Amino acid sequence: MSNSTSFESRVLSLARPIAEELELEVLELQILAGSPQKVVLFMERRELQETGSGITIAEITRISKTLGYLLEEEEIFSDAYQLEVSSPGVERELKTERDFQRFLNSRVKVVGISPIYKGNYAIEGVLRNATAEVLEIELNKGQNLTLERTMIRRVQNIFDFSKAFGQEKNRRDKNERKKNKTNNKRNTRKTKR
Repeated sequence: MSNSTSFESRVLSLARPIAEELELEVLELQILAGSPQKVVLFMERRELQETGSGITIAEITRISKTLGYLLEEEEIFSDAYQLEVSSPGVERELKTERDFQRFLNSRVKVVGISPIYKGNYAIEGVLRNATAEVLEIELNKGQNLTLERTMIRRVQNIFDFSKAFGQEKNRRDKNERKKNKTNNKRNTRKTKR
């Protein structure tokens, strides 16, 4: 077992129980060389119910403090290291079958290898189906493209900020228009006097 693999399994054995207690899951662990060595842990809620239901800053802080304490106590790293606990982000790379199932009917960017053009390609569309062999991407209404998974380098979720924040912005805009209309009526009354 390599040193890196040994470090990874030991860090994961400490991180997973902390995550489970908070109903989170460890998605990925990266141990990056450097001075200091960097330990990056990506986590998220086991079941994402809706936009905004991901891991919180308070949870990240709690995990970071608890895991940092345990790493020091267990003396896993002999040299200085930097611990970073994070969410994978809203525009995350889809890696596992669970990721692909979770993001069905979501917009994605696919980067792949084109045997015809002998280079890379990138397309965006809606992920309609995902199997171990292929992905089905809807490019336009009714126009689907089936891509072999062996020819795909990366698939990334495209977060729709307008949907997530559009309702809040529309509400604020409506309130602002109401406020301006009320102020205009007051100003008109003052001018008439």
